[in-house]
Amino acid sequence: MKYKRLREELIVLRLETGDKIMESIMKCCCDAHVNCAKISGIGAGEEFHLAVYRKNKKGYKRKRFKGEHEIIDLNGNITLKDNKPYIHIHISMANEDMKLYGGHLEEGTITATAEIFINIIDEEKINRKYDDLVNIYLMDI
Repeated sequence: MKYKRLREELIVLRLETGDKIMESIMKCCCDAHVNCAKISGIGAGEEFHLAVYRKNKKGYKRKRFKGEHEIIDLNGNITLKDNKPYIHIHISMANEDMKLYGGHLEEGTITATAEIFINIIDEEKINRKYDDLVNIYLMDI
């Protein structure tokens, strides 16, 4: 993992073969003191763990995807939960047959690279608060 702060409000993050996506983003955000941001990226990886929220179950259905996939779009936000970065990312990815899958990214491992932009929002802080109705942590705004 390598990152560079291009401007006060912009970090470019490059993940390398073997890097864990969520783990690397968390490390970058902690090191760079990111409290609130929008995140987007592309790349290639394998061993993806995705989830889809189901309202009627108040929880997630999880699925693991083996094999190499192209990351078509990685998109999300960074807020705070318990004074630590809370990374909330959705991902679209395609397998070698160009079949598309997507969902809430729990983790994935990079095979070649991932190129990620973290757009910091004015050093603001948005915290997460647990919501009983949906059984997840929502932005407290």
